Amino acid sequence: MDFFTLVFLILMFIVVSMVEYRQRMAKLEFEEKLLQLRLDFIKARRSDLCDSEVDDDLESS
Repeated sequence: MDFFTLVFLILMFIVVSMVEYRQRMAKLEFEEKLLQLRLDFIKARRSDLCDSEVDDDLESS
């Protein structure tokens, strides 16, 4: 194996590693956004439930 082949293989390894890293980061960012949306939904639902309980208490008074 000559020098240029070795350099080429090393560069290809670096490029493939970078692509895999970016794909993993994109997946993690997507999962983070998905979890944030779920958290926002849960907070909004809890807020709506608390508001409806307050409304029920006011109506029964």
